[in-house]
Amino acid sequence: MSDAVTAASGRYVSLEVTHDEGAAWLRLDRAEVGNAIDAVACGELVDAMRRAAADASIRVVVVAATGPSFSVAGDLVTALPGPPSPVPAADGAALLATMRDLPRPLVAVVQGECHAAGLAVVAACDLALASSKARFWMPELKGGLWPALPVAAVARAIGPRRALDLALAAAPIDAGAALGVGLVQRLLSPDQLEIESFVMVRALGQRSPSALGHGLPAFRAGLDEPLGPALARARAGLEALLASEDAAEALAAYREQRPPVWKNR
Repeated sequence: MSDAVTAASGRYVSLEVTHDEGAAWLRLDRAEVGNAIDAVACGELVDAMRRAAADASIRVVVVAATGPSFSVAGDLVTALPGPPSPVPAADGAALLATMRDLPRPLVAVVQGECHAAGLAVVAACDLALASSKARFWMPELKGGLWPALPVAAVARAIGPRRALDLALAAAPIDAGAALGVGLVQRLLSPDQLEIESFVMVRALGQRSPSALGHGLPAFRAGLDEPLGPALARARAGLEALLASEDAAEALAAYREQRPPVWKNR
């Protein structure tokens, strides 16, 4: 994988950013505190995602983590303080809103424990791959707290009753159960997770960036709307896509029986 990093990623304190064949890999990088997603980490994820959206060479955004855990705590858990970040802090709601509006596919790669705010991030991604060692849960209720952000994000991913069941149980589910309820879409052995995630992400990077840029935000926003407005939003996105150069290129490539060359316009 490439060692190239975005201009700001070398200054991030909670995040490691690398680029690989059109994908921006955003890795939570404070393994000493379980990759806790606090306000600093939220701010850095927001900044990195916005940079990825502004970079025409980036076609997929991946959220992953270093160390044995994906993320085991959120901003309500005291973590070891790190150095100050060069980007503004943000809350979880701002992060999820950024993810909703991102004109790129979002893929989560989960190698281990995934709790609380980490679970919200995974649920807000478009697709998730998980190691068979991964576990997912919302432990907040055991400590007298309510998992407001995680349960809202998980409900959109797997439905309100299943999400509420997880929140009320405050107990972990394994990766197989997460696959069964649709929280993750691929279940892989630990030694295959990295290589298979690269294969999948590189395949996504071959899709039309214009189609994804118009379609994904409309699809995500439509989940929060009644059917009528959602269909109107989808139609507007499709009309904009059909007027793009990439749509013309798709038709030309089909007629000429050749791979398309996307211009993202």
